[in-house]
Amino acid sequence: MTSRTLFHVSDPHLGHSGGDQRAHAAETAWAHLHASVARERPDLVIITGDLVVDDPDDPTDRALAHARITTLDAPVLVVPGNHDVGDHAHRAGLPADWHGTLVSEARVLTWEAQWGPSFWLRELDGWVLLGINAQILGSGLPAEQRQWEWLEREALPAVAGRSLLVFSHESLDARPETDGESDSWMAIPSAASARLEALLAPHRPVAVCAGHTHRHLDWRVSDIRGITAPSLTGAIPERSDMTAALGDQRPGWLRYTLEGSSLDIVHVVPERALASTE
Repeated sequence: MTSRTLFHVSDPHLGHSGGDQRAHAAETAWAHLHASVARERPDLVIITGDLVVDDPDDPTDRALAHARITTLDAPVLVVPGNHDVGDHAHRAGLPADWHGTLVSEARVLTWEAQWGPSFWLRELDGWVLLGINAQILGSGLPAEQRQWEWLEREALPAVAGRSLLVFSHESLDARPETDGESDSWMAIPSAASARLEALLAPHRPVAVCAGHTHRHLDWRVSDIRGITAPSLTGAIPERSDMTAALGDQRPGWLRYTLEGSSLDIVHVVPERALASTE
């Protein structure tokens, strides 16, 4: 039986626009990841967004993130996060001063010019890996319509009974922290999340794998397992005016082992403690 290894990395926040301390933490964390990829040679590295520090329009941060990621000694797939292409209009439970730049068609096209399509499908033995651009969901942009049509007409019919893993910057909105709250900052906007869940359900995904909260959490709601990877670089500072995410905030990444139809997960925490960042 063939065994495959994936590294699920999220929220590296590479760049210098956030100041020297954050840049140093990101570079140190990246060095740990780079060394581990070179040593272990995973079959694939999947990065679920927030490649850059904060600003999707900063060309210097975008160029640095691209330079670092393309030097990894393994095939890499990426999906964008809110700091890469912009955020949703409504973010419940998020401090007002942390509401980011809105997602736009121009930002998505700029990102895709550098990285390729922001939603994708990869076949790996008996598995199908599906990458989703969570940031355009609920936006009404032409890119959102293109993604829905691709999911319905091409991607999901191609699953054809195989084991399915879905990768996205944000999780489905059925999270243990939200208690029915709509449009939580931690998840895909509620209406779009319900539509996506309905499309995925007949294909019985093994898991929907995300990042964004900077914490590792593994939970199940109904028939769908949710997994979030920690930030590679560090935890989000807790604030009293913010709904706190659950999970392990130690920085690092997740190592997935795919064998047959089973998924085994290990939270890899680098030996050296890394500084927390926003």
